[in-house]
Amino acid sequence: HKLSGPLSFSTGLYWSFIAGHDEYWSRDVKTSAVDRQVHYLCLPMMVHVDFGRFRFGAGYQLATPLMESGTFYAYPYANGLGEYGTVETKELNLKPTDFGVVGELGFRIADRMEVGARYYYGLQNVKDPRDGYTSPLMNEQLVRTISYRILPKRKAKAEEAPVQEPVPAQ
Repeated sequence: HKLSGPLSFSTGLYWSFIAGHDEYWSRDVKTSAVDRQVHYLCLPMMVHVDFGRFRFGAGYQLATPLMESGTFYAYPYANGLGEYGTVETKELNLKPTDFGVVGELGFRIADRMEVGARYYYGLQNVKDPRDGYTSPLMNEQLVRTISYRILPKRKAKAEEAPVQEPVPAQ
């Protein structure tokens, strides 16, 4: 949506997949690790500035996890007791929303098509601390984008011809 001159506002929904690997260490020995996979439905809200074929954008993004899974690993040699363990789960105890800032750089390759990159930095801890682990989990991602404009850009209204006064008949 055009705001003024080269400024515009954009929003939309997109699906995002975030995968991560965390390791927990004690006295230079790895005690446990976890692999996480989360599918998000995201709603970015950005203001863009157009410079020729280039487009710069910045704003906020709100997301909610749709699916999540993880594998937790325990390493017995950390304390010399127990056995190596692996636990898979479909519940990662994530909060129902994620909120952060987003920046984007795009290049228009056709009238309705654009390619670019988007960087997202989460501003909140998405992990529910009631799971007993106190380390925060913040989302961060760098994404390649391909955009296609469904609706055409609105054309500027043509200036209306001035209304001519009727000439009185003689």
